[in-house]
Amino acid sequence: MNRRKIFRPCFLVLAVVIGLLSTICIYSAIQLHLLRSYGVHASPADAMYSVVFKDYHGVKKIEVGHMDREIFGHLCLVQVYVWAEERADGRDFDHGDYDNQEGFFVRTRKGWVFVPQKKHPHIVALGQWLLDLVI
Repeated sequence: MNRRKIFRPCFLVLAVVIGLLSTICIYSAIQLHLLRSYGVHASPADAMYSVVFKDYHGVKKIEVGHMDREIFGHLCLVQVYVWAEERADGRDFDHGDYDNQEGFFVRTRKGWVFVPQKKHPHIVALGQWLLDLVI
């Protein structure tokens, strides 16, 4: 059997994997660069408090309901209960007198950064982890 015929599929698979990992790393680097402009915090809880104070007016009380590290230790999901006068976007609270807010935060070398759901936090965290392995 010809060696070229055997190695050609292997090189194709390797090229696709390298291309995919490179794309994830580039996407993550771009997103983290943009998201750092919104603030870098010492902990996921500190970052969540910052998000809450941007999203609510007249905050009376914040209670952390759940904080859990996700993949690679680079991603943390924080859920809080917020008692406030109103939401900044004008919507009603989910639970009458309080609201349930959650967010994903990615650890960088400088601190924790908030990553909105629409920015694909799991992909950003994977890219950050891969970048830490390479750099």
